[in-house]
Amino acid sequence: MEIYESPIEDPVQLREACAQISSCSYVAVDTEFTRIRTYRPKLQLIQLATDDFIFCVDTVLCSDLSPVLQLINSSSATIIFHSAGQDLDVLHDYDTLPKRIFDTQIAAWICGYEELSFKSLVYDIVGLSLDKNMTRSNWQKRPFSQEQIRYALDDVRYLLPVYTNLDSNLRKTNRKKWLEEECVCLLDASHVSSESDKVLKSFLQGENLAVVDQYRAREMLIWREERARSIDLPRQWVMTDKQVLQIVQDKPRTSGELANALAIKHGKARNWMRQVLSILQSRPNDIATPVWQPQEPLTARQKELSNHILRELKKVALKNRIPVEMICTRKEVNSMVRGSRNSRIFSGWRKEITEDVITPLLLEYRHLMNS
Repeated sequence: MEIYESPIEDPVQLREACAQISSCSYVAVDTEFTRIRTYRPKLQLIQLATDDFIFCVDTVLCSDLSPVLQLINSSSATIIFHSAGQDLDVLHDYDTLPKRIFDTQIAAWICGYEELSFKSLVYDIVGLSLDKNMTRSNWQKRPFSQEQIRYALDDVRYLLPVYTNLDSNLRKTNRKKWLEEECVCLLDASHVSSESDKVLKSFLQGENLAVVDQYRAREMLIWREERARSIDLPRQWVMTDKQVLQIVQDKPRTSGELANALAIKHGKARNWMRQVLSILQSRPNDIATPVWQPQEPLTARQKELSNHILRELKKVALKNRIPVEMICTRKEVNSMVRGSRNSRIFSGWRKEITEDVITPLLLEYRHLMNS
């Protein structure tokens, strides 16, 4: 196996390295990034490995990343990640997303592993105890230390045997299709989910606001997102969720009142204060539909059905040797008994293993409600 012990910084060398693995059927990929004082994560290093070649790329010092980005973006290879979410998030900023992925964390979950960390899987499958002391090291500092590079390369070096083992397990148990479905969903989510969408969904306090204040809160969150992006700071540094909720409820009318509410010195940042005050004093034209719809409490009969479904799902999970949460969460079950059919349990492999249990229970409940 050929290993580049130093990060690639030269675009010519990068093109040559990528050419060596361009015809491989699978490539292990990992990233190192920082996200401490910035709006978006900053990519620092990309590591790649095949059966014959391992190298990493300094994404800051290398002036042209197109060979490696194109390899990941358009390659016919399956790109192997462990816990791909953050890697895909970082690569999305470079308009780069693989066509096919294999997430070893999801695969391990499907295979029945209880410990899903990369370190645990390497120990269980390869028999090696990885040193993870470099996990939170300073990836912005140059040059990288030998310990950092060894750590980074090990993450893709041992991703390959973990992949091979899990892939074999999935094929033996006829669950390869399960993983493929999960990875397609992960890629789809990476394509369509915007930062604003994620922020709005995570603002759980919104459902407790009056509808008109929900619209103001939504505009505040969108403004905060744009502000954080423009000055490249974490959104919570611009304004916390708690502060958004407070000022939407209190509706300060002057910059002084707003400064007091945000605990900042009066007179600072007057330009953006005017923007915030304008949002707080606005009255949306159409407030017929809530932004955040509060959930009505389950009725006694719905609670009984929800508990019954969960008990049956636990039996299905035990039979298939997977965690019940992988099939369906309690929140999804509660949504189901309220009448929603958007749950993942109604499609794909989940439907195949649960339909005989779920359908009769829901039909029986519907019959009781209509009788």
